[in-house]
Amino acid sequence: MYFKPTLSKYGPAFFCALLAVTGCSQAPQATNEDESSPSVQPTVSAIQVPSPSKVFYGKVQSNRGYDMALFNSGRVERIAVKEGQLVNQGDLIARLYSPKLSTQVLEKKATLSAAQAASEEAISEYQRVTDLRAKGLSSEAQLEYAQKTAQVAQEKVRQMKAQLTEANNLLDDISIYAPHDGVVAALYAREGQFVSSSVPIVRVEETGVFKIEFLIPERDAMTLLAGVEVPIHIGALNKSIAATVAEKAIPSKLGPSLFKITVHIAETTPELLGLTAQLKINATDNVIYSVHSSAVRFGPHGNSYMLDKSHAFYKVQVQGSRGDNLLVSAQVSLDEIQFDTTPETKINRNLMAVLEVEGE
Repeated sequence: MYFKPTLSKYGPAFFCALLAVTGCSQAPQATNEDESSPSVQPTVSAIQVPSPSKVFYGKVQSNRGYDMALFNSGRVERIAVKEGQLVNQGDLIARLYSPKLSTQVLEKKATLSAAQAASEEAISEYQRVTDLRAKGLSSEAQLEYAQKTAQVAQEKVRQMKAQLTEANNLLDDISIYAPHDGVVAALYAREGQFVSSSVPIVRVEETGVFKIEFLIPERDAMTLLAGVEVPIHIGALNKSIAATVAEKAIPSKLGPSLFKITVHIAETTPELLGLTAQLKINATDNVIYSVHSSAVRFGPHGNSYMLDKSHAFYKVQVQGSRGDNLLVSAQVSLDEIQFDTTPETKINRNLMAVLEVEGE
């Protein structure tokens, strides 16, 4: 009689309590299922990449260049070239102002021309008298006089040539000529400017052989011996050219430990002069791999290593970085190996004990 009203009164509370008890009893089962489900190891592979390189810079310059000056002081009368201009051996480059010497040269040229004309006339007269003498129409005295006159005229020409050469030599003392085929690298003076004796007026670079000088740290310079071929890159032209190590100067006692390496390049196009050249030297001769940074681990002694899927140990040396990846080298091949990236706190083995043994 009284059961139904009681159940209907307390039924909702009873079912809520039952569900709560049931839910509490099922939670551990779900946790146990999660713990028993196998976890997937995130892995990455190491890929061979070109070795990282160090880049050194130098300027393309002539193997032989000259700062040219005069032994006389004076005002620059003429600059016959421009910077960057190609010149041939013997071309006039610059001349100091000296109206007296210039006048003397003009006078000697005029005198020489007159002497040459007189000599030609005397030779012609001597030839005419010789022909007449052969026909008996002139005396021996006339022939000797014509001969002597021609000889004197020829001697006069030789004297005038010598005087003109002397005047030109004096003029050359205040003039600069190109000593060889080359390029005008720099003009240190301009027309109208006064220059003292022995002060450079122009620099000329020879176009025969080009060189580039690099300052290289001792570790990188060890393999750069005379005769070794090295690749050179010209960034402005996006062009690579061959070069050969020609000289290797040792560092000074007081300066940094940098060797001056001089290389000669095979190409001698004048447009190369003054351009920046790059010399790239590989950081290591070992095979370099690129691998995600999460796969590289570091031990208590600072040694770097990686673990494969079975947690086998691989010693590596970090050589650099590219983006999110590290560049490493190893004593063994790392090809076709999947490396574990799981954090060490989740790896089910005592890595610290292994690392301690490896460190010993």
